[in-house]
Amino acid sequence: MSVHAFASDPSRGLFILGFLGVCVGGSLALFAWRGPSLRTKGGFEIVSRESFLLGNNALLLVAAALILIGTLYRCSSTRSTWARSRWVRRTSTPCS
Repeated sequence: MSVHAFASDPSRGLFILGFLGVCVGGSLALFAWRGPSLRTKGGFEIVSRESFLLGNNALLLVAAALILIGTLYRCSSTRSTWARSRWVRRTSTPCS
């Protein structure tokens, strides 16, 4: 079975959407409930777990943005004549 099988069965897609809504809604509700008790007493140092987590999040954000730009560039360049490149012409199938 394909991972994209929800596209042929709408009830499966609605189940996944509902499950995602429960997970996100539950986590936001938990944060709203416990948020006031999670105050810190001070900042964080340059070399600490928090700074490495922040750097990791920034790195993942840049990677996700590059993937998104690469995907959208390929799709937009196959649709327009002014943005075609040699790389896009060599690929086997354009975005549809």
